[in-house]
Amino acid sequence: MTWRQVSSIGIALSTGACLIAPNPKFVEDAGSEEGDTDTTALKTSDSTTDSETGDGDGDGDGDGDGDGDGDGDGDGDGDCPPGTLDCDGDPGCEADVSDPLTCGSCERSCELAGQLLDCTEGLCSGDLVFPVETDSYADSFHPMTLFGDAEVLEVEIGDGDQQAYIALPGIADLPPDAFVESASLHLSCTNVGDPADIHQIIMEWSEAELNWSNAPSLNPNVLTSFDPNIDDTSLDLTALLPSWRGQPNYGIALIPTGGDGLTFRSSETDAGPWVSLSVSW
Repeated sequence: MTWRQVSSIGIALSTGACLIAPNPKFVEDAGSEEGDTDTTALKTSDSTTDSETGDGDGDGDGDGDGDGDGDGDGDGDGDCPPGTLDCDGDPGCEADVSDPLTCGSCERSCELAGQLLDCTEGLCSGDLVFPVETDSYADSFHPMTLFGDAEVLEVEIGDGDQQAYIALPGIADLPPDAFVESASLHLSCTNVGDPADIHQIIMEWSEAELNWSNAPSLNPNVLTSFDPNIDDTSLDLTALLPSWRGQPNYGIALIPTGGDGLTFRSSETDAGPWVSLSVSW
């Protein structure tokens, strides 16, 4: 009986005309002495995975379940069926690209301030409504009097000038990439008179502390003129927003232009001011 080399990785046992193949898992160490039974395990398959090679063509997370981020960009869309996303990192594709909370991607939500916009082809769009919570007016004839809890906003030139101050909610909460199609301030007017000039407030102020003596500074430039009708009326703010994006927003002041004054319901009533925004992002 003799040993004979049959390949670069193994040997065979020859007995006469018979050739006995070795167990494929083990081969005799060709460098050992005859009778030495030292064996070495063979690597019979390539165990390299996509997670090692980074080619992203299979199970992106390397756990064998096929649900990973197959293209390696971290957005969870690897092997998900069209229209679905893996946003929670667990096996399976639980999110829908048409869901307003995952609109087109895991990072895009159409929810803002408890309001949910529509999601269409990865774009959030719709109308948002924000009730005004901070407003007041100041009276030069009563320079130390606080009117923050008054149910009206007075704008008039008379025995003393009366000027109204209104904070504009919602604008600062918009995503940086939001497009504002329209923006309006809605007021309920109980007495119409001469138009009011609209100025931008340029410093912080408090409804609870505002009076004539500490009224906030205003931009001297008139933004627009406001000539309301009785009952519900709106002031278009759309053209004013671009200059406010990325800047502090302290609201607007209504400054009288004549002795026939204006009166509006304040935020202390159920018919107080509110802001509407038509937006998309």
